[in-house]
Amino acid sequence: MKSAFEVDYWIGGLVTGGLPLQMLATSGWTADPIPENFQQRRPDTPNPKPSGGNVTAYVARAKWWLDRYRHFGHVAEDGATTLHLDEQCCHVQGVCEWVACNDTVFATLTGGTSSFANRTFGLYVGSPAAVTTPAMPDNSMLLLFQSIAVGGVTVTVGSPADTRITVVLHSPASSTGIAMSGGFWSGRAAGVEETVSSPDGKVISRKTVSAASGAYTFRPSNPAIPGETVAFAKTQGGT
Repeated sequence: MKSAFEVDYWIGGLVTGGLPLQMLATSGWTADPIPENFQQRRPDTPNPKPSGGNVTAYVARAKWWLDRYRHFGHVAEDGATTLHLDEQCCHVQGVCEWVACNDTVFATLTGGTSSFANRTFGLYVGSPAAVTTPAMPDNSMLLLFQSIAVGGVTVTVGSPADTRITVVLHSPASSTGIAMSGGFWSGRAAGVEETVSSPDGKVISRKTVSAASGAYTFRPSNPAIPGETVAFAKTQGGT
């Protein structure tokens, strides 16, 4: 990997889906870049030569992601659900690992140390197609990763009976917004309190947003901050 962006992008996607990262250190290693033509690369082609880089910083950042993996947990057995399948993409293991498919996948995570244990889910968004997440318990945490191929996210999330949902943004890719509708946002006669926090838990902003239309679009920081968290809590007086 040859940049901090690539470290966040590739490892952040794995952690969102509850997949473990394997790190291999070799003598003389400096920094192994992800090839620009990774869409076309085949498993039998030689690895590119290292291009250099701030390896110490990259390893420290990888450790940060590994800590988050331990915190949020791993994907449960039979816990992955494909919400959008890129039918034009190869999905055959052993043939096309280097092809980036524009799939959207929902994962149920388990085994983490977070206070949201058994209420943590991951949503990897690889397509601009609107999706609806499977049912989640009230006061759940949703890890959200948006691929570079997606300008923004459109999702129906939660249920009308839910009182709170927390979304953790994992992608370093810029986003035009997270458009949420239905579910949690439906049937609202009152507003929803939005609390945005930095990766270290410090509150950045808190405000009440209107949900009368049954939809709301959250605008993440630009440039994106992996680990930025936004908690939505229904105020009194609504459904």
